[in-house]
Amino acid sequence: MHRSHRLVLFALLLMAAIPLLFAAPFAVPADTQGVTPGISATPFTPAFTPTATVPLLLITPSTGCSAPLPLSPGMQIAIRGGLNVRYEPSMSGVLINYIPEPIIATLIDGPRCANGYNWWKISGYGQPGWIIEGRPGRYLIEAYGLPTLTPTASVTPSGCVVPLSFQIGSHGAVSYRDNVPRRLRGAPTTNAPVVLELLDGVAFEVLAGPVCAELYNWWNVRILTTGITGWIAEGRPGRYNVEVISR
Repeated sequence: MHRSHRLVLFALLLMAAIPLLFAAPFAVPADTQGVTPGISATPFTPAFTPTATVPLLLITPSTGCSAPLPLSPGMQIAIRGGLNVRYEPSMSGVLINYIPEPIIATLIDGPRCANGYNWWKISGYGQPGWIIEGRPGRYLIEAYGLPTLTPTASVTPSGCVVPLSFQIGSHGAVSYRDNVPRRLRGAPTTNAPVVLELLDGVAFEVLAGPVCAELYNWWNVRILTTGITGWIAEGRPGRYNVEVISR
């Protein structure tokens, strides 16, 4: 009886061991589980696509200023109000004028880069001076109409162009197209006191001149309607302040 029990127990143990003996040689090592045999795993490298950025300002490395507006001397520009006019293209330049209201002026020099701004020299509003153009997104000036064509003019040894054909006793008249009255001054210089604001078409008689100062030809004139005398700059080719009526 006991012998038969032992035989049965031995048979059961043998039956349980047989599957383990055959499965062991084919077991998959733990460190290669999940990898298909014969194929090497390729590591994943994330690819980053840089996002293109558009600069707000095109900065010139050598100066620190943005690219200037496509303007050039001889062009007329519209200027916003509330802008200072300085003697030199610098924030430290002497303040010579203030433009409170929008005006039209003419560029005579520039651009110059200083203090991170592009500067332009203007004429047609008091003493010629320098103003800033502003920055992209907030410009303070813009082109007005078509460029003023300036013909080639002969220059005298003193630096002024050949003067208009006025003579002593000639009659002339104030002439402008930018709605900015011209100024009669007490001496042939833009620093002299203003004697009178002259409107377009005001007639005068030439008493003396020309005198070259600050690269302008100046004429001493007498206003025909009032008898007031003073000096007026004739302007430059392409933008004269006066015109000859009679010689």
